[in-house]
Amino acid sequence: MLPSSFVRRFLDYSIIGKQTEIDTFTNFVNKVIGLSRESYKTVMTCLSAFETALKVLAEDINLAYSILIYCLETLSQNYDGYTPKWDDYDQNQRVKLEECFERIDENIVLRVKNILLNNANLKLTKRFTDFVSKYIDNDFFVSDAIGLQSPIKKSDLQRLLINAYSTRSGYVHSLKPILKQITIQELAKGDVFYWQNQPYLTFAGLARLTHHVIYNFIMQETTVESEDINWRNELPGIITMNLAPQYWVWKYEGFREKHATNKLEGLLSQLFAPERTLSDMRQLLKTYEKIIPSARQLYKIQMLVVYYLYNYFITDEYKINNYIKFIEKYESCFNVCCIENMVAYVITNQEWPWEVKECEKAIIDYMKNKYKKDRLKLPGVVELMLFLTLANVYLKLDLQNKRREWLEKALYDAPGNEKLQNDIKTAIDNFNEFDVYKLMACNEDGQENKVEG
Repeated sequence: MLPSSFVRRFLDYSIIGKQTEIDTFTNFVNKVIGLSRESYKTVMTCLSAFETALKVLAEDINLAYSILIYCLETLSQNYDGYTPKWDDYDQNQRVKLEECFERIDENIVLRVKNILLNNANLKLTKRFTDFVSKYIDNDFFVSDAIGLQSPIKKSDLQRLLINAYSTRSGYVHSLKPILKQITIQELAKGDVFYWQNQPYLTFAGLARLTHHVIYNFIMQETTVESEDINWRNELPGIITMNLAPQYWVWKYEGFREKHATNKLEGLLSQLFAPERTLSDMRQLLKTYEKIIPSARQLYKIQMLVVYYLYNYFITDEYKINNYIKFIEKYESCFNVCCIENMVAYVITNQEWPWEVKECEKAIIDYMKNKYKKDRLKLPGVVELMLFLTLANVYLKLDLQNKRREWLEKALYDAPGNEKLQNDIKTAIDNFNEFDVYKLMACNEDGQENKVEG
């Protein structure tokens, strides 16, 4: 494949520039520089993708074709000036449906059409075609089309865009290649190729259209003289990461009850960290003592679990005075079957006092919701301890299928830990109870289970 045969001028061996092109490019660069930061980043992403499409053309015309459509789709993301109509629905399906609608009440037909028009793919297609159409001016079909072979006709534009978007979807979802005829050099020199009464954009036609839309989009965007932006985050080599718990888990200034989830995550991370060192959280726990009485149930339990675990694991010199007396006031909270309390029982080597079905439901609910924003996310080893503890409970109840189910969950959630996986396999084969407590990071060598502050 000779790429220069599929796209005009960009890949020509020899290009003789004109002064008008120099002036246009100068104006273009000044306009791009003057865009708002968000618009600038979007435009630069599209220009980079346009360049990539030209580079990969020789290797994979299907990918290059799709990348050009991605450029246009990226620009259209914030374009909401579209409302799908029944005529926008796929013509073949629409004809079949309308034959059925003739025998159905009109009100029901209207409801069915509205449901179909709310289809996400139809909306995306409509947004794409409307956006691209908005940024194609009449010069594209007149002065810009002089001397071209089979240039794009305005009356074909909507169908061309629909077919192009459909081609992109086929490639993305099933690697379906573009129309074979437009990969043939002699057939792909024009903008459009017609096949079975349908118009299709060649790579040359799509490249010309994409370039035209990007250019017009930039020219119509508002420029700014100055703008306040967080430029440090956009410097090369700068990335955002979460701070390690030792830098924030102990902080108490400005604490709100909704912060309790992160504090519990931070404490558990420290408990299972290789260095086995807890931050001094006494000032935070003093704040907890004031907030817990009026806190909502979820956060109250999370704060109490932190209060309990910290004082359980920390050496005596860092414990809160009379912490046991404070905990006893909220004994009823520790009796609630929830994932936080289950963790507290497991890592302090205590048996769960709840029915096994309650425990299993709590674990399943946790696994379903842990990826949601502001939900508790436990360290992986703690999740394994929960699975293995539940398996042990099922062993005692002689429910072997359930026992094996949870052992296998633990097995497949411990990738790369050969020793642990072998221990789990042994437990599965020998029907013996798994020693869950040995997974405690601060107890794996058999030493006293205390952590330094």
